[in-house]
Amino acid sequence: MTKCDDKSGYDHVLLSENYQTYFGFSFGGLWLLCTTLPFGWKISPYIYYTIGLAASGFSRAKAIPCFLYIDDRLNGELLTPSGPWSKLPLNRSREYRLIAARAALFVVLSILVELGYTIGIKKSVLFPTTALEYLGLVVDSEKLSFLMPVRKIKSFAALREDILACKSWVAWSWRFLDNCEQYNLLKEEKHYTVSLSTDASGHGWTCVLHLPSGDQSFRDYWNTDQRGLFISSKEMLALVHAIKAIPQEIRNGRLDAYVDSRVMIGAWNAQGSRKSPQLTRVTKQLFFALPSRNIQLNLQYLP
Repeated sequence: MTKCDDKSGYDHVLLSENYQTYFGFSFGGLWLLCTTLPFGWKISPYIYYTIGLAASGFSRAKAIPCFLYIDDRLNGELLTPSGPWSKLPLNRSREYRLIAARAALFVVLSILVELGYTIGIKKSVLFPTTALEYLGLVVDSEKLSFLMPVRKIKSFAALREDILACKSWVAWSWRFLDNCEQYNLLKEEKHYTVSLSTDASGHGWTCVLHLPSGDQSFRDYWNTDQRGLFISSKEMLALVHAIKAIPQEIRNGRLDAYVDSRVMIGAWNAQGSRKSPQLTRVTKQLFFALPSRNIQLNLQYLP
């Protein structure tokens, strides 16, 4: 993989003189006008991204996997339908892949330079590698995963300890990251959706898995320790048990879970509860249950 960054991206888009007066500001008693796409305008990213898609689309037409986010491009290996670059990725040697990645980078850079783009050399990765940082995460093509950069983990740990000095239990709940060695695998190209419904009571939990072949039900009673939990924690724990109980072949896809608790959805979206440490601990169990199945969970409210 390689990465290309556009230097001073918005300056590539010029504004006509008729519209420059709409993008000005006053400073020191003078009016200053923008002659290029302004950084602070809310739709500037959309405009610049849309223009950049033309270049990325042309690169894809040349058999180069290319992903664009505003001004950052992630490039793969040259892969043509026929000819010397048609060998499948699994059948390629390391040397072959290196040459294919270099060839892809040469084509991408040639297209960008011909279009008038200025490449930011310092932020770009112009030598093919199997792991590079892109959009804040390390993309690893050998592990097929996204990983958190080590420097970010250390920075977050320092910030967390500063918050802990104020005796915040919310920050304490994130100390588990220090010993977490899990990472998110890239999703396989399987476009399917599975849905389930869960519910909890004072005595037990139940789950209904909705499949094309028919519904499957799973249920169990709470043990002694779980029986004393708050109902919101029980509802979250019911979902944890449901994900562990469903068949093992349900993985590498999206799972829609229908629940009747807005508190539960709020805790999931906020990665914990500000008011209930107990609910935060149970929510953490749910986060740990998903990576083993490589599941993208989507909670939906069902009255």
